Amino acid sequence: MIQLRTLSARGYGERTLEVVAEKIGEPDLVWLTREYLHGCLFPDSNHDISELDDEVLPQICGKVSVFHSVVATYYAPSDRSRVNGAAKERIRSSPHPWHGGLPRHDCVVVEHNSNLPGFQGLYTARVHCFFTFKHQNLEYPSALVHWFETVGDSADPLTGMWVVKPEMTGEGQVAANVISIDSILRGVHLIPAFGGNTLPADNLVNPSNALDLFDAFYVNKYVAHHSHEILF
Repeated sequence: MIQLRTLSARGYGERTLEVVAEKIGEPDLVWLTREYLHGCLFPDSNHDISELDDEVLPQICGKVSVFHSVVATYYAPSDRSRVNGAAKERIRSSPHPWHGGLPRHDCVVVEHNSNLPGFQGLYTARVHCFFTFKHQNLEYPSALVHWFETVGDSADPLTGMWVVKPEMTGEGQVAANVISIDSILRGVHLIPAFGGNTLPADNLVNPSNALDLFDAFYVNKYVAHHSHEILF
């Protein structure tokens, strides 16, 4: 279960979807949100949503609330120190999380097939914005994510960890979608897959830019026993 932080973020003006898109530097946010809403309203539609005309997609005219973090609550049966195995963690997506510090956009795993075991039933994504909007008096807690795709059909035999890389579109952009925050299972830690080449001297690697400087990443199942239980 994912819960939005109680207070919405400040500094977004009137907070229309267009304003938020400009503020976070994601011009496709409006279109992606309309595509997402269409999928929610017409879940049984057989149309390829990427081929729908502008007139078909629903309009989103109300104010948008942006959140810089959410709290994930999940069941961890092996953790006997917690009441009934319930565990919580905060997932952040903020341009300046600590008094003007570096941006932080955490990675998450998103459930796509609960019938598949472990990581086979999960997608990996990086959250670039948590937000809510309303349509016909219904609120939609959502997240704009950039996707990673799995490298190979199994975990790396040497490390035992799955490997992912940024998923790219045909136009050379990182694949992005707006999703329901309810589809997020929990946060995930990615480790750069270091190759034989050296980084340019002017690239100072830090937690904010590391995900932009490497071509592939290990999905770290050893960061906690909770992760080890679901990322096998």
